Amino acid sequence: MVIVPASNSARAVWRTRLTWLIFVLVVALTAACTPGCTRDEPAAEPRRTALRNTIEATNVGARLIVTATVTTILTPRSFVVADVDLPAQGLLVLSDARAELQPRGLVTVYGVLDRFDYARLAARFDLAAPAAYHAYDNRKILVAADVSSRA
Repeated sequence: MVIVPASNSARAVWRTRLTWLIFVLVVALTAACTPGCTRDEPAAEPRRTALRNTIEATNVGARLIVTATVTTILTPRSFVVADVDLPAQGLLVLSDARAELQPRGLVTVYGVLDRFDYARLAARFDLAAPAAYHAYDNRKILVAADVSSRA
């Protein structure tokens, strides 16, 4: 039987621990991919999410910020925007101020959801003839507090 002095025993334990630590680091660094290396892993696939109609999911009276494409300019104070998460016929926007818009231009609108009623809103927003708004009768619309053109 060999008796090792305590100081040598402590050194041996630390030497063993250090050896294992170096071994683990070498394995980890070898397994890690550097910027120039390639792996045979498949490319990540984009996640598909269900399209959501934001307007349908939001209550009248709620404040919204919408960024979308102008599809139709009915008057300088009423226009329609479209985006994938807006209703299929687009979202009617009414603004107290005249907006500088371009067809197919991008706009950001901050406002409050309301329900369209031509008789109630025609005078306030200087709307065109009622026929232009039939697709929006009793539907949710956005009454804009601010319209910013991104075109």
